[in-house]
Amino acid sequence: LSAVDDTSFESTLNLTITHGITTTDPRYAILGTSEISVTVTDNDPLIQPIPLPVTHGGPWSPLPTGFLGTGIGTYTASLAGDTATGSARFDDTNEQIIIAFNSSPAQLSYALRGNPSGSSATEGTFLIQQSADGETFATIRTVSNKNNTVETYSDSLEPTTRYVAFLYQTKTSGNIQLDALTITAATLSPWQTWLNQYQLTGNATASLADNDHDSIPLLLEFILGGLPDQPDSNIAP
Repeated sequence: LSAVDDTSFESTLNLTITHGITTTDPRYAILGTSEISVTVTDNDPLIQPIPLPVTHGGPWSPLPTGFLGTGIGTYTASLAGDTATGSARFDDTNEQIIIAFNSSPAQLSYALRGNPSGSSATEGTFLIQQSADGETFATIRTVSNKNNTVETYSDSLEPTTRYVAFLYQTKTSGNIQLDALTITAATLSPWQTWLNQYQLTGNATASLADNDHDSIPLLLEFILGGLPDQPDSNIAP
């Protein structure tokens, strides 16, 4: 058995393969079968990532490379002095924009405005989120019941973040307007840049780690130009 290698992103699947015996031989018919647990991990990105820095103020339809939108509309007006065409419009619950990038970020900045419907503010909850893998997102800011005043925001992003999401989590009434989006790039040391190049995170970044089991510590591989993801024969342990 094998998974279909397509070009569409699909979430990680945890599956169980079961077996059955069909035979007329009673000696085989009484044999038990086993189950095998498997995990299928997609090798396609949720979105094709783009380099940092990212600056976008429109147009919002169609969205540029690196952006993925669900149910997003547009306003003709721009926010916060942005000179590009229009702004993004979030009309309903679960509408969102996700941006993917391929290196460590520093700051996320953007402008929001509520467009109330018969009240003093848009009634609902709007989330700004970040993710390292495009599957598990953590909320970094919650904006509730946004009024019609244009406000600019700035949020620090984790170095491991590779996705940012704007999600209209719950709509009661009114819409949310987004514009003047910027994601700056982090200034990294040569060591951190090298770790990112090989997608090393967590315990795998310890200076004495030996991820490829060649008896050469990670820091020494970095200094001598080794490869942390495969055994090096040209560096004496």
